[in-house]
Amino acid sequence: DKKRDKVAVSNGILLYEVVEQKILDSNSSNPIIEKEMGAIKNKELDSNLFKELASKYKLEVYVKGLQ
Repeated sequence: DKKRDKVAVSNGILLYEVVEQKILDSNSSNPIIEKEMGAIKNKELDSNLFKELASKYKLEVYVKGLQ
C-alpha cells in the first residue's frame, strides 16, 4: 500500500521503495496467469512463514509409517 516503508527482519530492518508498478487492465486478465500468480504468492507466504517459525521454534519431523 505504501511506496516507501520498512519491514523488520530477523537481523535488522529492510527499507524499500517501489519504483514502478504496472497493473494489467482487468478486462484483459488471463485466468492462467492469475492462477500462477496465486500459486507463487501462496508458495512465498508458506516459505516465509516456515522460515520465521523455524527461527523461533525447534523443528521436529514426523513421517507416518516409520518407527
